Amino acid sequence: AISHYAEGLESVLDSKQLLDHLDEEKRRRQKELDEQTARRKERTKRLEKEALDAQAKQLADYQASQAVIVKKLNKEAKAKVVDENNRTKALTATVKELNDRKEKNRIEAVLELKTNVDAVRAEVATMAEKHNRKIEKAKKQLEDEKESLLAQGLNPYVEFRKKQIEEEAAAREKRMKAAVEKNKADLAAQMEKEHKFIEKQEKAKRQAEKYEKEHRASLGRHVIEERNRAYIESKTSAHTEVLDPSGKAARVDPSQITDVADFTFGLGKTARIPKESMKKITDLIRQELKVDKEDFGESHETT
Repeated sequence: AISHYAEGLESVLDSKQLLDHLDEEKRRRQKELDEQTARRKERTKRLEKEALDAQAKQLADYQASQAVIVKKLNKEAKAKVVDENNRTKALTATVKELNDRKEKNRIEAVLELKTNVDAVRAEVATMAEKHNRKIEKAKKQLEDEKESLLAQGLNPYVEFRKKQIEEEAAAREKRMKAAVEKNKADLAAQMEKEHKFIEKQEKAKRQAEKYEKEHRASLGRHVIEERNRAYIESKTSAHTEVLDPSGKAARVDPSQITDVADFTFGLGKTARIPKESMKKITDLIRQELKVDKEDFGESHETT
């Protein structure tokens, strides 16, 4: 029992050493934060001084150049100097605005740093407080259950450690279950995303195959024959597909079966073209030239 009690004391001492270590870690982090803050302030002051010196030099050089220009220029150029002075004022206002903005940003950065430092302090204090409460609770529970366990013939330290191990195992099992559920949810979301992607690819593939099939169909022999048949019907006078169905004609004259004007049209040499075909050809030409049917041209005016 004395050895177990000694082990308990060693555990308490270990806890105290842990608290001392946490305090030391807290002081170390606080010191680092203070040093970072001091370095940042020093750097900010240096940058501000350099910026102000550069701006002062720039303004001094600019004013000196303006003075030289004013001495050299005539009355007509003085208006220009006034304009330059206005631009100088605008530049100064811009510089001031930039400086104000930089100062505001620096103030915000310092405030954010302070907030972060306070947050770290609060976090460290909370961790230490939780740890202390846990140790105190363990001590109190051990003292409360010590007599009862001893009356039952049990070792309080062994039983308490066994209970602590069981609690840690339960917490670990709970974390593992939560991790498994999260992995399942992530896997389901990933599978859904991959399913949508594959479905989109398959849809695009089906569409491409459809276009390819339609393209191949448009290049087939029946399509070409249908296109030739429609062209022949549109060009023949009787709108027939076959020029000589019986095959008994000695010859087939294009001028006799088509409504197309040849090179003799308009030269008085179209006597061989049938009258109906000539009427159709003339109407087509009038439509193309947008000539009224009652307009007979210059020949009508001279007669």
